[in-house]
Amino acid sequence: MASPGTQCERGFHDKQKPGYSLSNRGEDSRGKSDYFRNRNVISMREKWIELVERFSTTRALSLATLILLFLFLSLALLRAYPFIDNVNAATSTGDDWLLYKQYAISILHDGLLIPAYPGIYYEPAGFIYNYFIATVFWLTGENSSYVYLVQAAMLALSVGLMSMAFKPYLSKPVVAIYWGALALTLFLDVFLIYTFRLLSENLLLFLLPIFYLSILRTFEMKSALLAACSGIVLGFCSLCRPNVVLIGPATFILLFIYLKHQPRRRAIPSAFLLCFLLVISLLPLRNYLVAHEIRVPIDPYKHHHIQRALGIFQPVTPPAPSTVVLSAIKLYARLILFCSGLTFLELPLRWLRPHWLLMWAGTFVFAWRAFKRRRLEFWESLALSFIVLYLGPLIVLMNLTSYGFRMVVPVVPMILLLAVQAFASRLWPAEQSLNPASH
Repeated sequence: MASPGTQCERGFHDKQKPGYSLSNRGEDSRGKSDYFRNRNVISMREKWIELVERFSTTRALSLATLILLFLFLSLALLRAYPFIDNVNAATSTGDDWLLYKQYAISILHDGLLIPAYPGIYYEPAGFIYNYFIATVFWLTGENSSYVYLVQAAMLALSVGLMSMAFKPYLSKPVVAIYWGALALTLFLDVFLIYTFRLLSENLLLFLLPIFYLSILRTFEMKSALLAACSGIVLGFCSLCRPNVVLIGPATFILLFIYLKHQPRRRAIPSAFLLCFLLVISLLPLRNYLVAHEIRVPIDPYKHHHIQRALGIFQPVTPPAPSTVVLSAIKLYARLILFCSGLTFLELPLRWLRPHWLLMWAGTFVFAWRAFKRRRLEFWESLALSFIVLYLGPLIVLMNLTSYGFRMVVPVVPMILLLAVQAFASRLWPAEQSLNPASH
């Protein structure tokens, strides 16, 4: 088939022929117009792809994250000014943020063992978050407003860290799209709602990307030292939210499986697990030193909450087993839908998160394609394992609706990552979305 340029040249010579009519001239003019229009579209598309690829470089991501940091800090300063501490007994009695503040002050003035909490520590669940607040208070003064500013900065940095962690496994367009989508999502779901609260999820959202970055580099570089660092970071994550503790054994198993036939197959997983266990043992150690008792720090009344939800807590007439099973099915179905974004099932309508539905749809598409290949890469297994093991205990223990949807927020960046990766083939041509980005 002749090219558009050849056709135009042929049309020019045809004009010299005696039989060349006005209708031929019109067709030739339309052909030229279509040719130049297609050239402009292709040119714009190439420029757009080039721009996206430039944004996906390490230098560009770092610069964008610094700009986001400046933006988040500026907004946080405007909101926190004139820096009046809003956490006190008059306004926050019974809330977790007041307890966190009191325990942080106790750490500063009375000692590291939190003397203000004399028994087995089990709530608020973010044990290590007390020490984070105490550190900020020691550096800046005992004012919760300063903690909010630090949390705003950590939230912005988590966007860059999360993008950098998975950058080697994503195409260049996906890296750029993910960074922008994550920045917007965390702004809507975290900055506007939870950044100005003393809640441990703010610290967890910063620590998890560091864990992802370190564990993925551990797998690539086969480094026992990086594995130890990964175990330490995940241990701190577990002391932020107890349900994260299941990720430790799962990561150990994944490392052992995927490092098959590697010379350091035993050393790397062992270094990770050892450091992970040492860090999470800090809480039982504190409880032993204070209460002289070694016990798993679990809320002793948690099973009462589950029994009440199922209608079997000290009933006058014991319900039939079929009634209990039906109640459990209905309840867990509502909690699963709650995690998917239909938060109005448990909360007021203003908590609705419709964009979560799109993210979950993309995650299921990603999982289907991954399992269809019958082989998961290490990062894919890590991502899917984290989603299941993080949300599973929360759903089983019915511990989801405390202070809105904050319990679900730490898993949102991972769900968004898989959704963006799944939809990349729809948004970009195959040759741009299937070639992995360079390290």
